[in-house]
Formats: sequence, C-alpha cells, structure tokens
Amino acid sequence: MVELSTNENTYNAELTPKAEEASPGVNQNNYVGVDDYSIFPDAGAQQYNSYQSSPGQVVPSYSQLLTENLVSKTPSIPKAQVTFGKKVLSLDVETTGLNPWDYKLIVCSVWDLDIPKGEMRTFAGWDEEKLVREMFAYIESLNPDVILAFNAKFECRCFITRAMLYHIHAPWIWTSEWHDMLAILEGGWKNGLTGTMPSGSEENWLKFFFNETKPFTIEECFEGIREGRLDEMIIRNRTCVQGQGDMYQLLMYCQQGADGDVVIEKPSIEMVDDVKDSGLLTVRCDVCGAVNEISDISNPGQCWRCSGNLPKLSEQDIITEVARPVDWHLVGLSGDKLKEAKAAAKLSKTLPELQPTGEDDYQKVSMARLVDLAIKPHMTE
Repeated sequence: MVELSTNENTYNAELTPKAEEASPGVNQNNYVGVDDYSIFPDAGAQQYNSYQSSPGQVVPSYSQLLTENLVSKTPSIPKAQVTFGKKVLSLDVETTGLNPWDYKLIVCSVWDLDIPKGEMRTFAGWDEEKLVREMFAYIESLNPDVILAFNAKFECRCFITRAMLYHIHAPWIWTSEWHDMLAILEGGWKNGLTGTMPSGSEENWLKFFFNETKPFTIEECFEGIREGRLDEMIIRNRTCVQGQGDMYQLLMYCQQGADGDVVIEKPSIEMVDDVKDSGLLTVRCDVCGAVNEISDISNPGQCWRCSGNLPKLSEQDIITEVARPVDWHLVGLSGDKLKEAKAAAKLSKTLPELQPTGEDDYQKVSMARLVDLAIKPHMTE
C-alpha cells in the first residue's frame, strides 16, 4: 500500500525505460526503441523533417510490435465527413498524472481533419522537451483555426504550461478556437447551459455513436509504461483522436444545410454500388480491427491506427449497419435497483416480450391499451 502525502489523489513515480529483451517473432532491428517513439507516415516524413531535429521513425507492421490482443469485436457504423472551411485539428495528450507540476507529457496525436486518418501524426517519447518542441512546430505549421479535444481544458492547460516551461513561442494556443467535445455533448457549447446530468465518458459516446471501443484500458497502458513501453498508449491515443474527430464531423454534418459539401465516409451495405462509383471503399484491419478508407484497391496501404498492412479489399469489407441494443430490463431504474436488475438480467439472459406498437395508428392503439389497463387517459381541450 502506498500512503499518499497530498490530498490530490496522485502518485508520482520516476520512470526508467526497461531494457528490451528479445521476443520470439519480433525483429529487433525493426522495432521502435523506447527512446524514440515519433511516428510519421511515409508520405509526410520528408516534409516534416524540415523542422525536425532528427528524422522520425515510421512504425513497422504491427506484427513486429510487442503489444498483442488488439482486436475490436464490434462492427462500425457509417460516419460523416464534412468540409469545414476552417483548419480543424483533433488532438489528445497522454500524461503520467493529472497535475502539470507533477506529470510528464509522453504521447500526443494530431489529426488534421482535412486529411485521411492514416496521415495522423503521433508524437511520443520519454524526452518531454524534445516531444513538445517537435509537436508545437508541427501544429504551428498547420496554422489551425480550431483545436478539438475531449475535455479540452486539460489539453489547453498542458500546452500553456509546457510553452511557459520551455520558453516556446506558441501564439496559436491563444489564437485558435478551442472546441470541447465533452462540453458540446453536454449541450453547453455556445449556449451557456448548465445542469447536473452526467456528461458521459468518451468510451460511452464512441459506443453510442459508432459502436466502437478503445483497444486498451488506461490501466493496461500504464502497465506498459511501467515496463518501459509506449505501444499500448500510442494505439489508445490515436483511437481517442479519431473518435472525437469523427464525432465532431458528425456534429457539423447535422448542423450543416443540405446544400453543403458533405459525403459519407463509411458507407453502409445498401450503398455498395454508389461507393464503388465514387472510388471510396473501406477495409477492416486484420490486426486491430480498425476501419480504413481506401481509394486504391491495388494498394490498400497501412492501417491508420496500428500501421499494420491492410488486407486486399473484398465485398465483405463494406460496412454493415447495426442496431443499437437496449436492455429493456433496465428501463426507468437507478441506483441499487439498477444494480440488482443488471445482475438479474445477466442471469436470465432473456429479453422481455415487447408488445406491438400499432404503427398504423399510434393514438388509436394507445388509447385502447389504456382502456384495457383501466387507466384514464389525459385529454386536452
């Protein structure tokens, strides 16, 4: 047991990278070392080297990495891709704690929503100052109008404190609009709404909108760090960045008028012919289960999430829409009753039989049902 000396519920530990040991099936010559985890796509590495002190390494195929069991077991739901008219960056930072005076920034991914997910840049490493300077240089080169994050206060404070700590000129931190997906989903964006309703975690919203789950828990990520490895944290971080970016594009799609420049990013099975005509197809990564959009059938490329080689395209790679499941045992319950009902529902494994709704004439059927139940309906004058 560790006795905490402060009341901030944090525990600080010095991290020392663990010496790499040879693992069966892993090419040690191609493996990214713990001292340099900068990730840049092949297409953008040369451009980025113009302001990078040392060439970044491209992550090898995922089968060469030590992280295992990265398989998403849920299908994906179609997403919207929107042309903004502004430079929008989705980003997420990973730190070793919650307090800026205690933690170290170790991972940050940046996705320019104007480019494919596969060109998302991830900056990671144990040298915080080197990481921050390279990441800030990249963000400044994009000249962002909007910076998007989930609980953006955390990212904003991290950037401000690191700019101050390392004496970095970073005016874009203050000139950019910071859009917080957490605040947007609470209903408090641009309208000043407040309330006590639960805000929900990013995992909740990714599951709700796209039926997606993050590949690793935060506990598994920190366990990897304690072993001197950043692989799990990098993969989870990239998933967070694409998730909030997809949610933001979906929000903009709903806000935008019908005449706007809007396309469907991930088509459903009913749109196969249209998708083939447009030249945009989707393929699921065999390694991590992430869905990738590709335009060149002969060269699918690498997965945006794990950099594994993508399989050849087939009819089965078109996304199938799924219905969101609802456990009717749990409707209208809270607190202890909800916990008891969940346990009972898990034991029974049977759903309650649902009565027909009378879709042809809702009012007539509903009124008749109230009469059958001897409930006096509310009538309006």
